[in-house]
Amino acid sequence: MMSQFEFVRLSDLPDLAEQCARLNDAEWGDGSAESIEMRISSFRRLALAGENEDVILCLGEKGELAGLCVLIDNELPAYEDLSPWLASLIVAPDFRGRGLALKLIAELESMAKEMGEGELFLHTRYPELYKKAGYAEIETYERDGNIHVVMGKAL
Repeated sequence: MMSQFEFVRLSDLPDLAEQCARLNDAEWGDGSAESIEMRISSFRRLALAGENEDVILCLGEKGELAGLCVLIDNELPAYEDLSPWLASLIVAPDFRGRGLALKLIAELESMAKEMGEGELFLHTRYPELYKKAGYAEIETYERDGNIHVVMGKAL
């Protein structure tokens, strides 16, 4: 039997901001109190932004946070002419391998369209997933010894 998942906006469930921050920190943070507090503050701000920035959450059948994907105005200052951005796509370890990443991307794209956006951008070190979702490479850049790809998609 396949698990049921629900996709909701953080702006509709702002009390989940801390859980989002902790999942984000587990994926990309250093675990320090400063890192976690900064992320909690950022997700609380996103929970209140609502108008042009928000977070799509994927909740499992018991209401647990299975994943998230963030819509923000700008992710990279060097590309300030590109907006908005898909950022922080995370599927919690216990929920990986179920196709949730592509579902989160699709839900975020729908939200962006509802907000009147006509395109979406992202940067990643792993472009293959996003190519499956229809994103095209715009250019590459190097950061911290890694190649990153800036990608975009018309909505």
